[in-house]
Amino acid sequence: MGEGEPHFLKAAIEGGIPQLLAGPAGKAISRLIGAGIEIPAVWLEGIAQGTRDKTQARSAISEILSAKVACEASTDPKVLERAMNSMLSKAYRTQRNKDAVAKIAIEELQVHPSEKENEAPSDSWMSKFESYAEDASDEELQAMFGRLLAGELRAPDQWHH
Repeated sequence: MGEGEPHFLKAAIEGGIPQLLAGPAGKAISRLIGAGIEIPAVWLEGIAQGTRDKTQARSAISEILSAKVACEASTDPKVLERAMNSMLSKAYRTQRNKDAVAKIAIEELQVHPSEKENEAPSDSWMSKFESYAEDASDEELQAMFGRLLAGELRAPDQWHH
């Protein structure tokens, strides 16, 4: 774990829930917090590689867009500075919200683990969930979304019928 990793993840893994995080819960929570949790499982490496590939593609696109914006904004450095501050502030806020939701989901799964091995939530479910979780800025919403993710990991598809 790097120094920038949320403390709760390090504590959770060292505290004895790597088995919980090695299955679908690990996949979903890793996706939510945007970090590959180093868990000794071969299939997780495939997930991590997919994430690295997506990150590289996003980085390439981001570099092109950044260069274009920087070129256009160079005529007004104050606009560029405000845009950068706004972008960084939003990225920090949304990541902090997703980390809080992931923490609650981990705690919920520790208290009420799944009785059987389930599949991870679908990509479409996780995409929609992520967009809601990143906007969950108060504790009540974070708790609700954390419980929702834990419930989906325990019994996927119960809401889809």
